[in-house]
Amino acid sequence: MITRRLFLAACMLCVCGSVYAQEQKGQPPQPAPADNPQLPPDQPSLPKIQSPQQIHVEEGATRGSIIKKVLPNYPKEARKNRVQGTVVLQILISKTGDVADMRVISGDELLVPAAIKAVKQWKYKPYLLKGQPIEVQTRITLNFTLH
Repeated sequence: MITRRLFLAACMLCVCGSVYAQEQKGQPPQPAPADNPQLPPDQPSLPKIQSPQQIHVEEGATRGSIIKKVLPNYPKEARKNRVQGTVVLQILISKTGDVADMRVISGDELLVPAAIKAVKQWKYKPYLLKGQPIEVQTRITLNFTLH
């Protein structure tokens, strides 16, 4: 909120400075372009804000949009050594809903390859922002437990 106020204040200073400079030269002030018909003609229009190319979504919010979820196979070596634990991955979901990129945040080295192999096959419903598909960054937590 503060950043937007500072931006608006800077815009107003630019406009006022421009009007002042034109008046000093003896020229009448130029009206602001009418990009936004809702604003009165004597007020400058705000710059158009670009939509982000990518957003971050918390892990719990992405669960409901999974179309295809492949569970990891418990690695034989991890089972043999009775290794249990959690693997946390940072993933990028493409505009088409595919897992486009992945980074390991944490996890046992015996469990990580199985988690990666499974999550690469996951498919999500595309996320929409203002009706347009957008890339989404999120975290995935996979728990490996022996029964």
